[in-house]
Amino acid sequence: MALLDEDVGVRFDEQQHLDATGLSEALATPPEQRWSGVTIGAQEMIDDLTLWLTSALPGCGMLTAKQAAVDRGLVGRPARRGVPAAVDGNSFTYRATVRTTEDERIEFGVHGHGPRGGELAEQHVDLMRQWDRQHRHGPGAVIEVHPASTPDGRVNHGVVLDRSHTRVVIFWP
Repeated sequence: MALLDEDVGVRFDEQQHLDATGLSEALATPPEQRWSGVTIGAQEMIDDLTLWLTSALPGCGMLTAKQAAVDRGLVGRPARRGVPAAVDGNSFTYRATVRTTEDERIEFGVHGHGPRGGELAEQHVDLMRQWDRQHRHGPGAVIEVHPASTPDGRVNHGVVLDRSHTRVVIFWP
């Protein structure tokens, strides 16, 4: 779904009813920023964090933006490649970064837009901190694929993605 003048969009795996007008209005207001204190080196991979956020954030999708939206200051630079975003009614958050002065490290944060932007940003940042404490240096996510007919009691607890022919389960040991 495109927001404002189609330079920013959000997408989800499943069809969701979104308040396009409310989200566009939210995007047009300055974001509430929250910083996590979680940093990475310039060469560190963050695929694990992205998977963690997309499997743990309620209402999670991906926010993407064209360079024109970044240039106008609507969204941060990471949105050019797509970042996890959580949508709740007419409010949303998305992952942001800032370069720190310490050893060229990058700190993760969140930009929140809309009436509940600050509250949602706090939840988003808390999940980043949880990933850092509990999963960052661990074995990573376990991904299982089961036939679509597999009952709930036969799959591990975690995020279950039901598809036409399969049930994909993502969980963190």
